[in-house]
Amino acid sequence: MATKMFLKHLEIFGGNDTAFWRNQLTLVGGFTPWLAISGYKYLPGANQYGFNFDPGQYANITALFGIYVGQSHGIPPTSTFASYGNPLMFVEAINHWIHGDGTQRTVNIESLNLKMGVADFREITKAIENPGYGPGTYSFDTAFSTNIFSHGTQDLWSASVFGRVSGRIRGTLVMLEDDTYRFDGYYSLNPDKFDADPSNRPFLQETATTFLAKLGAILGHKDYQINFFGEKSLSFSGQRPVKNAGTRPPEAVHRPSLGGLMRPPR
Repeated sequence: MATKMFLKHLEIFGGNDTAFWRNQLTLVGGFTPWLAISGYKYLPGANQYGFNFDPGQYANITALFGIYVGQSHGIPPTSTFASYGNPLMFVEAINHWIHGDGTQRTVNIESLNLKMGVADFREITKAIENPGYGPGTYSFDTAFSTNIFSHGTQDLWSASVFGRVSGRIRGTLVMLEDDTYRFDGYYSLNPDKFDADPSNRPFLQETATTFLAKLGAILGHKDYQINFFGEKSLSFSGQRPVKNAGTRPPEAVHRPSLGGLMRPPR
């Protein structure tokens, strides 16, 4: 993963050179806002919010980073922040944690590109699994909390920065006679605190978490709040579990006991 490789790069090539650490954090951390401001246009098919390919499929990221470095040479890093979904999101978050003054960040919810599903919304899942909810239409406006790491690699870029997210989901759940369902609605996210707590990021190996803590201790850091802008529409459908409530189990069959087999005559 890009984040682990970057931290390993700092540790191996930087040794205990704090100037090297700071320069690399500033350089690599600046890639994310550069992408958001205009850099994404250099990658055909990329949109204004984030790369729309799965982690591991880095396409022309290396070439794109080369363009960024070339344009940034001799120019102070931009003071304008904008989020962009990419493999180096976590490095930008660390950079602001180290070099920032604790000011809040605002992230467009679209740049997270989260692959949310029914399992992320407990109250909706409970309704779908409850046979008491018969065919019909049900409205929801409820809070939720979910761990993005449970999505596996498909949301790893965002999970590395935020870990667990919470928010509110609103929409309509339709239960049909054939025991299928469909939900259509949208969700928003509550503000999140970035504190680089290793316990929230199980993807980092022990050596990486130790080095991350070392960076914060030696270079200094300030935790900060991340606010999420906008709402994200979503829809999902599926098959409800087999109904079992109200179904009586088959009655036990009772046969008279004969006290065992008869002994053969002597």
